[in-house]
Amino acid sequence: MTRRRSPTVPGQCAGLAAGPREVAEAAQAAATLGATAAGLLPALRAAVTDPDVADLGQLAEAALHSAETGADVSGACEALQALGATALSTHQRLRVAELAEQDRRIVDSGVANNIIREDERLRAILTAI
Repeated sequence: MTRRRSPTVPGQCAGLAAGPREVAEAAQAAATLGATAAGLLPALRAAVTDPDVADLGQLAEAALHSAETGADVSGACEALQALGATALSTHQRLRVAELAEQDRRIVDSGVANNIIREDERLRAILTAI
C-alpha cells in the first residue's frame, strides 16, 4: 500500500509552471490547506494571469468547493472575486448565488459579532460576482 503525501506549499509552487492541470491542483491544495497555503498564493496569482497556463474554470471550481465545504470560505470568496464572473460557468454562477443567498451563515466560527460582519462581507463579495 502506498501512502499519498499531503500537498506542500513548495511542492505546489514548483509545479505551477507545468500547465493548467498543475495550476488547478495547486488551487485545490490551497483550498485544502487553508491558511497554511498563504505561501502558495503569490505563485498561484501569477499563474492565473497567464492564460496559457491557467484553466480559470478549474480554479473557480476549486474555490467554490472550498467555500461550499467551509475549508477556507474567506479565501475562496476572495479568489472567486478575483477570477470574476467571466471565469465562471453558468452552473458555477448559480452556485455562487446560492451561497450568497442561503439562510445558513457562510462563516460558522469565531466571535459572534465578527461572524456576522464577516458573513455580511463575504455575501457582498459573492453577490457582486
